[in-house]
Parts: sequence; structure tokens; C-alpha cells
Amino acid sequence: MIVLNAENKYSPKLYFVILLSTLIPILFFSLLGTSKGFIAIFIFLLFIVEMPIMVYFIFKFDSVSFVVDENKITINKGVFTRRSDTMTFDRIQNIECVTSMLMGIFGVTRLNLWTASPSQVVITEGTSQNIAQGVLFLDSPDADWLKNYILNKRAPTPLTTPVMQSTSTL
Repeated sequence: MIVLNAENKYSPKLYFVILLSTLIPILFFSLLGTSKGFIAIFIFLLFIVEMPIMVYFIFKFDSVSFVVDENKITINKGVFTRRSDTMTFDRIQNIECVTSMLMGIFGVTRLNLWTASPSQVVITEGTSQNIAQGVLFLDSPDADWLKNYILNKRAPTPLTTPVMQSTSTL
């Protein structure tokens, strides 16, 4: 559950998603070897590939926290250098909930938050890509709640602009 005005962390289920998403390819590549070499290949790949990946993701995701209050969200991240991004709800232009098949099994959703910041556009080799300013991995009900909370707290924007009609007499 997301608590207002308090530090929140990523969903602990995210670690199972990461573990399985890296363990399944290792298991697949291990099966390509001979039956006698399966165990050796699996253990080799497990320690050489899986362990560094898991350590990286534990540091990366365990170092992220966020605080939601009445009109803004602040995302804090970093192990050695802390970075803090604060987005007021009225500046958030787009919210996207993304759930992969494996994330759906564990009930985890990635919530992407976009503002009008020019730092979100990355241009490489003549193509541009928009990177979300805020990314959170939450339990699916919490992600839906936060999305609805932000949308309800945003300043109302008029859908249509009133048009002044002029009357002229000839």
C-alpha cells in the first residue's frame, strides 16, 4: 500500500521477476549442452552471469524510494550519489502502466511518468526516443491507485475553449 507523505519502496515481488527473467535463459542455454554437462554449464552460468546481474539489480532497485504527497511525487534514487526528481501532478502529461507476462504473474506493474521536460528526449543517429522522467515498479493495485490519484489531483484542464461569437448587423 502506498502511504502518503512517507517513504515508499519498490515491490519486493520485483526481485522474483528479475530472478526468473535471468534464470530462464540460463536454464535454456544449459539444456543445449550434453546431459552430463548440463549441471556444470548451469552452475557456471549461474555464478558467472546470474550472480552479478542479481547484485546489480538489488543495488539498483533497493536504492529507489518515492514520496507521494497532496500535489507532487518525489523519486529518490542512487547508491553512491543520490538523485531526487520532484514532479508536481499538474506538470505530469502522461502516465503509462506497463505489465509484461512475467510481471503479470507476480502482480507487478511498471508506472512511467512523463512531463514536458526536454531532458526526456534522447536523440541518437537521427532518431529520437522519449524516456520517462519517473519510473516506478509497484504492485499492480498500487500502480492503479497511484495513477488514479495523480489523475484526480491534477488541475482540471478545459476540453474545449469557449469561442466568442460576434454579431454584426448589416
